[in-house]
Amino acid sequence: MYSIARKEFLKEPKNFYCKAALPGCTGKDKSTLTIHHMKGRGKYMLDKNTWVTLCFNCHRWVEEHPEKAKIIGLSLKRNENYDRTRTTPQSGEEQT
Repeated sequence: MYSIARKEFLKEPKNFYCKAALPGCTGKDKSTLTIHHMKGRGKYMLDKNTWVTLCFNCHRWVEEHPEKAKIIGLSLKRNENYDRTRTTPQSGEEQT
């Protein structure tokens, strides 16, 4: 199910580029795009509301710098709600 959802997600025009654009970003090359699970995989694996499109280089940076990634909105604590119309996450109750 994840493979199918991932392919569909990456076919959406709004996901045709890397959302991080960090130094070394290759985000306009569609072959380097991947999905980052902002709340981790686990129970959020198929929750597209917690996905963000990143290139391999930016994804590696996010994984290597989790606290900085949270500060700039590329990763979320598992107990934070995220409103994609805002630029920062909002604290909320733990989701089950």
